[in-house]
Amino acid sequence: MKQSENIVDVLSALVEVQNELPTFPKNKKAFNYKYTELDTIVSGIKPVMHKYGLAFMQSVSGGENDAPMTITTRIFSKSGQYVEDSIVLPKITMKGSNPVQEVGSAISYMKRYCLTAMLGITSDEDVDAQVFDRNVQQQAKAEQKAAQSAPKTEKPETIYADGKPATAEQKARLHELCSAKYLNQQPIFAKDEMQMYLAKSKEMSAQDLIVFIENALRNRRADAPELPENKVQK
Repeated sequence: MKQSENIVDVLSALVEVQNELPTFPKNKKAFNYKYTELDTIVSGIKPVMHKYGLAFMQSVSGGENDAPMTITTRIFSKSGQYVEDSIVLPKITMKGSNPVQEVGSAISYMKRYCLTAMLGITSDEDVDAQVFDRNVQQQAKAEQKAAQSAPKTEKPETIYADGKPATAEQKARLHELCSAKYLNQQPIFAKDEMQMYLAKSKEMSAQDLIVFIENALRNRRADAPELPENKVQK
């Protein structure tokens, strides 16, 4: 974007213009979306811009010797301050039209696009967001389908310090202890504590780890129903 050395007047006026610009009806249809025609936008913004001493101009350049065509949109104030930006015209191909009509359509489209962008106007339906949401949903379904069809791999067995995995009863007991709660149903052990306890499989057998967690639980809540009635084991 280019601008004059000082743009205070332009920016101050734009604040007021944006506050008063109407919501333009999207009453023109093209392909699968609706938009506001350029004529409707121009006739709607001119009075408001004039009220605050602003105007705009749009020029087309390039096109010679296969050079890309560009549109430059300038918004300026009575004092000569301005902001402007340029964009290359996209190539539009329409069925049943000649090259001149295609260039004319590209110019009209980009004039509307650039002018509304600089003034903060929404002239098109948000079809990009609809497409994005649809793509996200399709991708999620594809990932879910791939996960369902992928061969299931079992989690490797935890081997304890004595070189043996936990029995089914020991696994159930460890889960019961780690899931213990206070009377208000808040978890007694935080996730990082449970991870720390399970990491002790490198130092203890499954049974020793059960005793270790029972003692830790007893220190937090002596009346926990998960605890055996016998004394603290060492």
